[in-house]
Amino acid sequence: MVSCGGANNPEETKVYTIARLVSVATDGRDAFIAWVEDAETEATGLLGETLRGAILTADGDVNASDLEVSFGSAYGNTAQVLFDGRSYVVISRGGFRVDTDGNVVQSGFWVPTLSGYSSPRGVSAKDAGLMVWTDTWDGYPAPLEVAWFPHDGAPFQIKLSEQVSLGAYGAASDGTDFLVAWHDQAGVRATRISAAGAIIDASPIVISTITDPNVVTAAFDGTDYVVAWGSGTLVAQRVTTSGVVLDPGGFRLGDVALGNDPRWSPPMWGTSCGASAIFVWGQANYVGARFVSDRPVTILPLPVITEEFSRIALAGSPSGCFVVWTRGGIQAARIGASGNLVDPTGIVVR
Repeated sequence: MVSCGGANNPEETKVYTIARLVSVATDGRDAFIAWVEDAETEATGLLGETLRGAILTADGDVNASDLEVSFGSAYGNTAQVLFDGRSYVVISRGGFRVDTDGNVVQSGFWVPTLSGYSSPRGVSAKDAGLMVWTDTWDGYPAPLEVAWFPHDGAPFQIKLSEQVSLGAYGAASDGTDFLVAWHDQAGVRATRISAAGAIIDASPIVISTITDPNVVTAAFDGTDYVVAWGSGTLVAQRVTTSGVVLDPGGFRLGDVALGNDPRWSPPMWGTSCGASAIFVWGQANYVGARFVSDRPVTILPLPVITEEFSRIALAGSPSGCFVVWTRGGIQAARIGASGNLVDPTGIVVR
């Protein structure tokens, strides 16, 4: 979106508005999309950042939300949205609860302090939501942080001592409990967190002793968790809901050139989508992979995402999933429970 300022110096006063960060969550039917957009001019640079949101229905309609929060002229704001079983929770500078119609019903409650470099991942279940992140600018290992958002109480933080690199972590839910996966100096590991926000595993689950992946993410395929990792080649392994690691050595998802800077957006996303796990990654050409338990991996082309270095996000449920991305503004597409791309030309959100 472009609007013009004063008439004396039109090129210098032209205001450019661009979406920089985007996140999405679903209530099992519709989705809520939250994003941060910058307004700037060539002459003065950044004028301000604004947190906005919109509802994307299961039918592909876009409905406005009254979420609109201005942050002033400072880079580094973030946006992460999850569903706590009753309402959407938007985490930025402070927390905002948004009902399933897109109305802000609570604002300004405590959330962990995040910056635009935290690269958080949110995941939702029927009674709570979970967010995992680390806060480091230069990519050096930092403690892995987890925040818990129950629908019927105050959010609280869960401390994990693992030192992880930015981008090398992810989370998934089986609809009730959660699994958080990461890479540290010991390899690819994970821990389960209960529906009450308690750590289940006394010691982390060892998934792989590989020491060099620069991306880790997780999804749920309707039966098991699926943890994916890699650098040039993406590999995945299933982990049962009871914490048993399957698929010794893992299975191949595909090849990837990870170009997105993980300080701004995860270079790879995973989510549930019907009775399958969906993973999306890319740089100039985005691609997805669909995994159904005990069946071969199928590739899911995503020609609808045409912008290089788009920021992407996924949210899924038993009925299908939503993929959103930045392209100056915000675009989205629905993926059906069987892995079909419902919107081959995309949906313009803003």
